[in-house]
Amino acid sequence: MSYLKKKLEERLKDPKFRQEWEDSELEYVIARNIIHLRKKKHLTQIELAEALKTKQSVISRIENANQNLSIDTIKEIAKALDVNVMEIVRESPETYEIESK
Repeated sequence: MSYLKKKLEERLKDPKFRQEWEDSELEYVIARNIIHLRKKKHLTQIELAEALKTKQSVISRIENANQNLSIDTIKEIAKALDVNVMEIVRESPETYEIESK
């Protein structure tokens, strides 16, 4: 188990932290999946931004879970990454590989 996973497990024992984590978990799942899928396609943030007709800074905010995403935006990202929308919104153990690289 990675250091990050161990630390998270420890912090989740605190009920207040657990509630805050659960309230924001979807945003982080989406962010991790976008990072994972973008890297899997060998795209830079700039290249993904160009495909979405936006700026690299927007992609950075999305990948840091600092950007509220509409369903339409998630669909556009899925199309740009040539994946099904569900690959972006569902949790996948594969996405945790990012943390160890």
